[in-house]
Amino acid sequence: MGEIKIACLENDVIEILKQELQALINQKKQSEDKITNLKCQLAAREAEVMTVERALAESKKIAREIEDQALQRAESMVEETKKIVREKEALIKSVESEIARLEKELELYHHLVNQLITIGKTNNTGGDRSSRENLHSVSIQEIKPFTNGSLYTIKMVCFLNARHFVSFSGTAGPVHAHSWQVQISAQVNSDNPELVTFTKVIESIKTVFVPYENTILNEVYPFNIIQPTTENMALYFYNRLEDTLADLGLSLNTLSVWETPTRGIEVSNRYQEFDRILQNPEQYEVPSEFKKEAAAGVEPVPSVPIQDENKESAVEHNDREISTGNPSKYAWVLALAVISLFATVAYYNILFPPAGQHYPWGADTSLHLRHAEYVYNEFRKGNYFPQFFEYSYTSFDPFIYWGSLSYYLLAFFRAITGDFILAGKYFIFTCYLLGGFSCLIFQRRLGLWPATLVGIIWTVWITNLHVAFVDGNLPRVMVTALLPVLLEMYLRVLENRKSIYAIPITVFLFQLVNLGQVYNGVGYFLCLFLFTFFLWIFQGCSFKDCLRGILVLTAGILVSAWWLLPILNNHMDTGTSTAGSGLIPAAIALDPFYRFSDHDSFYWGISLLFVILANFLTWRLKLSWARSLTMCGIVLMVLTFPSLEPIYHLLPLSQLTWPLCFTDFASLGLLVSGVAFTTRNKQHWLLRFKQAPAVLLAGIFLVLMTDCLFSLGLLAKTEKDRPGLPSSELLQNPTGWRHSLIDLRKADSSPSFLLSSPPGHGRGTGWVWQGNWTSKQIIFSNHGLDQQYYPFLFRSGLYLGITDMAVADAVLTNPEEFRKAAMLAGYHRRGTDGYYSIWSNDHGPYLVEKSYKCLVIGKYAEIVGLLFPEVEMGVSRYIDDYSPTFLRKYPTILLAGAKWQVKSKAEETVRNYAAAGGQVLVDLAGMSKNVLSGTPQFLGVAGEPVLLDSRLEIFGQGKNLSIPLWSATATPNSPVPAGLDKVTFYVPLGLDNVELKFIYHGNEAPVYGYKLVDGKKIGFLGGNLIHQAFLTGDKVTLDLLREILGLSSQYHAWNIIPLADFKVTKNGYQIHYRSERNLGAIVPVVAQNNMKVTIDGVLTPYSKFENLLQLDLPAGSHVITIERSLIPIQLLGIGLSAGSLLLLIFILYRVKRAGETA
Repeated sequence: MGEIKIACLENDVIEILKQELQALINQKKQSEDKITNLKCQLAAREAEVMTVERALAESKKIAREIEDQALQRAESMVEETKKIVREKEALIKSVESEIARLEKELELYHHLVNQLITIGKTNNTGGDRSSRENLHSVSIQEIKPFTNGSLYTIKMVCFLNARHFVSFSGTAGPVHAHSWQVQISAQVNSDNPELVTFTKVIESIKTVFVPYENTILNEVYPFNIIQPTTENMALYFYNRLEDTLADLGLSLNTLSVWETPTRGIEVSNRYQEFDRILQNPEQYEVPSEFKKEAAAGVEPVPSVPIQDENKESAVEHNDREISTGNPSKYAWVLALAVISLFATVAYYNILFPPAGQHYPWGADTSLHLRHAEYVYNEFRKGNYFPQFFEYSYTSFDPFIYWGSLSYYLLAFFRAITGDFILAGKYFIFTCYLLGGFSCLIFQRRLGLWPATLVGIIWTVWITNLHVAFVDGNLPRVMVTALLPVLLEMYLRVLENRKSIYAIPITVFLFQLVNLGQVYNGVGYFLCLFLFTFFLWIFQGCSFKDCLRGILVLTAGILVSAWWLLPILNNHMDTGTSTAGSGLIPAAIALDPFYRFSDHDSFYWGISLLFVILANFLTWRLKLSWARSLTMCGIVLMVLTFPSLEPIYHLLPLSQLTWPLCFTDFASLGLLVSGVAFTTRNKQHWLLRFKQAPAVLLAGIFLVLMTDCLFSLGLLAKTEKDRPGLPSSELLQNPTGWRHSLIDLRKADSSPSFLLSSPPGHGRGTGWVWQGNWTSKQIIFSNHGLDQQYYPFLFRSGLYLGITDMAVADAVLTNPEEFRKAAMLAGYHRRGTDGYYSIWSNDHGPYLVEKSYKCLVIGKYAEIVGLLFPEVEMGVSRYIDDYSPTFLRKYPTILLAGAKWQVKSKAEETVRNYAAAGGQVLVDLAGMSKNVLSGTPQFLGVAGEPVLLDSRLEIFGQGKNLSIPLWSATATPNSPVPAGLDKVTFYVPLGLDNVELKFIYHGNEAPVYGYKLVDGKKIGFLGGNLIHQAFLTGDKVTLDLLREILGLSSQYHAWNIIPLADFKVTKNGYQIHYRSERNLGAIVPVVAQNNMKVTIDGVLTPYSKFENLLQLDLPAGSHVITIERSLIPIQLLGIGLSAGSLLLLIFILYRVKRAGETA
């Protein structure tokens, strides 16, 4: 028994020890877990400390740099201020001295006049003759100047502003500007006691000097015979003034011509040698000191770049290149005839196409022809400026994006031809013909025949052909014809300070350009601004001239504010921008062979590189304006290359234009500068051979023309009447509403007019259908078709009111999935013609009932929509643009690449939404970054960037997933370059709980978890999983996102509300509906700020659903009216334009008065 008890006791002890040992083991495991956790936390804290230390170091560095820069700037400003003060003080002293001198002269003049009046009165007063003689004698004796037969002396000072150059040893010096001060001293003879007024003397002097004002003296008689040195000028003007003043009874005493304030020439006797030279210039041998530079034949004196000695007022004036003088009217007629003949031959197959090839399709051709047809029809109805067009970019104010002027011209051709297609072809030909004619305006700079060659090239220039026949941008075709005149007029604004006519003409031309296409107007503004800068750099104009030119450009923009501000507002409303679009790699744009494989690719023209090379080889023969055009053209060319896109974005107003707008100006500038030569530098290698300039000119023309003719043959052609479109019978659907062509064409515009032709059908997608407002949805719909996101395609079609889709069967890579997505969305296959199938939903006009499920905010909203079409894509990317009241309608919001204007307000908005019970999920990828750390941070969670390899191994919550990353699946056809070894991801740090994680350098890193904010869970997603799922299409990644987000990849048709009636009126829409209950409805009409919505005549607020109109509708039967209304931005634009126009008129009036006074 004892042994049994002992054994039992031992067993009990052993069991107790085992339990204690197990407890110790558990405690050890817990301790090890805590140690591991503490290590992770310590690593995280160390990472945070390192981040803070890096940020602090960077902050200190930035602060030191800012402090140093501020100190240097302050010192520079102090020195500049002191310099300005010294200059102003000197100027004030000079002015005060001049005032004192003038006061003395005025006092002497009044004293003299009083003396003469006293003499006159005495002569007319009764009394004995001896008394009058004594009084007269005494008066003359008191006037000191009355000696030696002279009554008194008149002294005057005037200024002659002109330019000249002087030749030395057969070489012409630089043209430079002077403001010569001319002092005249003339005596009034005692035998002519009548008072000679200063007005008569001034008018007489003007007749001598005015013909030389603001000219190059070497080009004006007689200084085209004698050199215009200061000495010769003084001698010649003395002779002229002596003859002129003699008619007033005055004797010229002396004449002084001051070249500078310290150098001058005084003449007191007539120079007879000049009289003999000028009387017989062809017989008299001019002394060498009076000869001007020798010139070949009768060639006029060439102009050369201005180099003002003081570099303050250097301005070129009437610069001419190699020319033959003023051409006769017959030469002008011949030049016009040559351009006309060439243009007719070049565009013959467009004007007279082969049978069965009628359409000159470009991407936007039919868009503009449709606008023109609409204007024509409205004009016939008496509606001369229509304010609503259903199939416009913007519906209301249809001519805001595209200017109306080109459409009125197209409508004019439509009235003449009776056919809108013919109208388009004649419009293109007429515009380019007039553009060629307008190049003749450069005759005064180039000569008639070089200008004619430029005109010929311009009619068929490569970029012009691309605009007309690839882009189909008919308004830009019209604008191109105006560009040569605009450039010449602006040059005259810079050159001629006193002429007021170039200023209003330039502003008027800007209005015409803006009324054609405002984006080109903004582009030309930037081009001319850049040209002005280069002209100043090359001393072609003074700084004051630059300011005058920029003010004129600004006036052109401000007067267009009534047009420009609504467009700017349009961009802000839609969130779209043209900036950065149209960037073409140099390897394509300058490859002369690539255009043969892809006719639609943009091609600059390899011949322009030849022109640039020729310009640099003849650089010393170029005037400053030609040099400026060359440099401007080169800079604008390289700005169209993708590598310089960041620089392009730095340009002012770059958001209102696109880089390809620069191609017009750059091409014209290089063409004009390429044929601009001057013969003043006889030592240049090119001028050593008599025919060398003509040979070079012919070579440039032949190279350019050869390049153009290849593109002309490729682009200037017509197509078959119905190029690859579904048959009209297939499109017929009596119950349908809108239809769309789905075939992945590069340009959906070409067939759009035809697709809209069947009665009762509208256009659902494509740029013809309000594309500026729905462009993002349409672009992603096309991408959905291409990448097999078929549910999103049908979802977009349903919202846009598309009842019939013409789908090219060849583009469906998975027809069965397409059919399933169509059935779920309520579409079915109605028929086929063997190439196109028609998918219809058998609805007439309808509304879609709004379903609030998930709102996605941020730049990746469209990507989430492609993956999960049930979501709603937020109109704004900024979190703080949404009110908590609005957000509470949605059970879930997803922040994917979201931004904010005020971070604290955005965080407060999310806190309030979460506190009200809403679910929030945040993807840090693409969010605004902290300025100091350079990483995204939101609600205390920071996104730490890490580099990963080809796969992401995720574990947690019982899952072990292997997710491929984009770099491993990328191909040469991917939207982003392939071959990256590493991919950067953001890991959310600072979470309170991590549910999914991965191993990074031996440590666990979070992929998904939540942060407690005011006691509410807010989820954070790392690993860029949304973007990765979109790029890779990986099923595992998509399934994981479906589970996290609670969303479906399919789209089920929402409740459709058929309309009792849907009418398009003159001013908008009229919609009749019936509903049994109150509801939120999506109206398949674009929502714009300038629309007014009423229900049964009562003004109703509206909101936007992805830029479509969203309304809260009451139950019952009601009438919705949608019409145009003026918005404050339009009224502001009208007021700004009117005020700018009045200010411009006032400035022109003051300039004119100042010129008359001078």
